[in-house]
Parts: sequence; structure tokens; C-alpha cells
Amino acid sequence: MHGIVKFQKNEHNKLVKEGQRKARENGVHIGRPTKITSNIEKSVVEMIGNKVGIKVIAKEMNIGIGTVYSIMKKNDIKSLRAANE
Repeated sequence: MHGIVKFQKNEHNKLVKEGQRKARENGVHIGRPTKITSNIEKSVVEMIGNKVGIKVIAKEMNIGIGTVYSIMKKNDIKSLRAANE
């Protein structure tokens, strides 16, 4: 019985991955939608330039710390020190 279930699971996974591949080819975004808008991104970059801490930025903008780091990476900001020099 275990072998049949394992086989069915593998077949299901193959079909799902194939469907995802086809969707990506058609330009469909797969995954969680982003909270980052251009306004949020501009505000975060500006706040970093004003030497505001990452935790404070995240709390004020109602985004996660990881999102702040993602914006920093996207805008090629290595650290708060580098942004302020």
C-alpha cells in the first residue's frame, strides 16, 4: 500500500511542477504577492538615507525587517553605514 501512495504522490508532484513551469512560461507569477509598492520603496530608501534604523523603518512602514533588507538589496544598499557615507 505504501508503494502505491508514494507513486501517486510522485506523479502528483510531477504534474504540479509541469503546470508551474507552463504558467511561468506564460508570465504568471507564482508565490505570495509582494507588499512592496513604489511608494513604500521610495520611503524606505529615504528613511535609510536619513539614518533611521531598520527595525524603526519596518515598524513605521508596517512591513517586515526582511522586506526592508529586500528593498536595500534591490537598491544596492549594502548597509546603513554605506548608505550614509
